[in-house]
Amino acid sequence: MRAIDDNGKDVTETLRSLDGNYLDTFGRGQYQGVTRDHYVEIDLGANVPADGPLWLIAKGWLHPSDSSINIAMGQGHHDAPRPLSLEVPNGHGGWKVAKSNLGFPAGRKKICLIDLSNVFMPGAPKRLRLRTNLEVYWDSIEWAKGAPDTPVKATTLR
Repeated sequence: MRAIDDNGKDVTETLRSLDGNYLDTFGRGQYQGVTRDHYVEIDLGANVPADGPLWLIAKGWLHPSDSSINIAMGQGHHDAPRPLSLEVPNGHGGWKVAKSNLGFPAGRKKICLIDLSNVFMPGAPKRLRLRTNLEVYWDSIEWAKGAPDTPVKATTLR
């Protein structure tokens, strides 16, 4: 796997392992928790299976805003906070949003588990972008293949 930030900097080593070294190349905005639009681009590599469930496991944390900040942003002319979106190559040299409104890692040391099933165009490289304007600090990003027919069992607890 290889990762680059939206400035073209290779950040693979930063995201390779869960080690407390966070991706922090987007700068600070006027308000805590919200910064400029930015992304991290991930090339999943050649070993990604062609069939079956595929998951992106993104571990990190969000620098939160608070109610006073949210009110101030609402009264001004500023970009609204945008949750994560997942973009994939569109087949024409650009990118398209494959999944929007994916939330964010709410708090410290959280995991965003993103289903990558059916997001890539046939024959297209397995590349993706996680885009937001929130201060999201990624520690590690990995992928995993899921079992194709694993049954899900729900159990109600008292």
